[in-house]
Amino acid sequence: MKALLIILIAVITLLASCKKNSGTEKNTETQELKITEAEKASITGYINSKKVKKDVLGNSSIDTILQAIKWEKLKNYTSYSGNRLTVFELNIANSKMLLLLYSQKGKTGYADAQLAVVKQTNPVSTDFFDVIGHIFTDEKTSFTGTISYYKVTRQLLFEAGYEAGEKKYLKKFDKGINPSANTTISARCTSYYLVTHWSDGSTDWEYLYSVCDGDGPGGGCEQTRSLSYSSATAFNAARCQGGSEGISEDEAMAQEFNNYIQMQPSHTGNSIGAVTNVSSNPISDIITWDVAEATLGFWKIVASTRYSYIHDRFFTVNMTYEHIYNMTVFETTGSQFVGSNTFIESTWAQTGVLNEVLNNNTSNTYGKSRVTGTIRHRLRQPLPISGGILDYTFPVQGNELRFYPR
Repeated sequence: MKALLIILIAVITLLASCKKNSGTEKNTETQELKITEAEKASITGYINSKKVKKDVLGNSSIDTILQAIKWEKLKNYTSYSGNRLTVFELNIANSKMLLLLYSQKGKTGYADAQLAVVKQTNPVSTDFFDVIGHIFTDEKTSFTGTISYYKVTRQLLFEAGYEAGEKKYLKKFDKGINPSANTTISARCTSYYLVTHWSDGSTDWEYLYSVCDGDGPGGGCEQTRSLSYSSATAFNAARCQGGSEGISEDEAMAQEFNNYIQMQPSHTGNSIGAVTNVSSNPISDIITWDVAEATLGFWKIVASTRYSYIHDRFFTVNMTYEHIYNMTVFETTGSQFVGSNTFIESTWAQTGVLNEVLNNNTSNTYGKSRVTGTIRHRLRQPLPISGGILDYTFPVQGNELRFYPR
C-alpha cells in the first residue's frame, strides 16, 4: 500500500509539471544537429535568393556569409507552437556573429534569414546560441548586453538591450513626424528616425534624414547627419529617390561603401598573463590581439606579440613574499589583415610598432605595444553611372596592448 502511494504521488507530480509547461511559446527541443549536403544546398540557395542585382555590397555580404558558415556548429530550437530557429556560427572576424534561419510550422523551406551580433557586458560566460534561442522561445536568460539583428545584406533591422535577462529597450527605424518635436515637417517629405523604445513605455526619437517628393526646392533628400548612429553599429539607410536634389546612384553606393568599411575604435586594453610559478627558466608565449575591427564589414587587423620573462620572489621585511618579473623579451613581431569580401579588395600596410617594457624587475612589470599602419579598401566593381572605382585608405592608430605577467 505504501509503495502504491509513492507511485501515485510521483504520477501526480509529473502531470502537474507537464501542465505547468504546456502554456506559452517555450523551448521544447534544443539540440545540436548534423546537416546533410542536401540541406546545405537548400540553405545556400535560400540565402543566395536574397541577392539584389545592383546591391554590390549586400551581395558581397551574402557571399562572405556563405563562405563563413560553420556547418558543424549549429543548434536547433523548436517552440511549442511548432516554429523553428536554426542558429549557425560564422567563422568571420566578429566571432559573436550568428546566422539565424527561421522556419514556420507546417511549411517547407525558410521564412526568413538574419544575422545577429551579440555583445555581452556582464562577465559571466554565456552560450550565445542559447541566448538567441531562449529569447526566441521566450525562456528566461541571465544575459546582460545588446543583440543587433541585421538582414543578410547587413542592413540593421533592430537592436535590443537586456539586463539580467530583462529587455530594457528596443531600437529600430521609423518614419513620420517626431511626436515630441516642435517643428512642422512638410507633408511632401517623409522623415526617418532611429527610435528607442524603453521598457517603461517612453521613447527617444533621433532624426536621421528626410526624403521629399517632387522636383525643385524641397525635392529629393535632405540628409542632416552621419548614417552611422554609433561607433559600434552602422546601417545603410534607404537611398533617396527622385527630386533634383536627390543623391545619385553613384553617391548612394559611395555612401554605403563608406559605412561598410568603417572601423571600430582601435583596441586599447590589458592582457593579464596566466598565473605562473617561480622558476629560473624563462616563461615564453605569444599574444594575438585585435588592433582594429570593422564596424560593419567582415575584417579586422590582428597583431602577434611575443614575450619572455623570469618569475622570481623574495622575502620582505614584512615577512611576506613579493613576486617580481624580469621581462627580457616583449616584441610585436607583425600584424595582418584577417577577413574576406568578394567585391572588396582590402590591403593592410604596417608602418610602425612601438614596444616598451615598464617597471621591469618589480611586481608591476608590464609590456606595452602599439601598432600603426594604413588599411586600404577598393571596390572591385565600377560605379554604375560614372564607371569610377571607390578606393579609400584610412590610418590605423591609437591602439595599445598592455601585458602584465603573473
